[in-house]
Amino acid sequence: MAHLHCIEDDKGNLVDIDVFCSDFCNQKYTKDKYQGWFGSMEISFNTPCVNCGKILFGVNEVFL
Repeated sequence: MAHLHCIEDDKGNLVDIDVFCSDFCNQKYTKDKYQGWFGSMEISFNTPCVNCGKILFGVNEVFL
């Protein structure tokens, strides 16, 4: 499960999403731009945490 941080442009449109392994990594990386807890989110594909690099496993990935 991932924690997400939404990145918006100056018009308020969603332009990107940062993916984190924990709320701690989210807070540490975003600092004063922290948007609050947005965790327990499923992601589609394996993605590294933006802060620490831990791989978060996506629901569409095949585990061998």
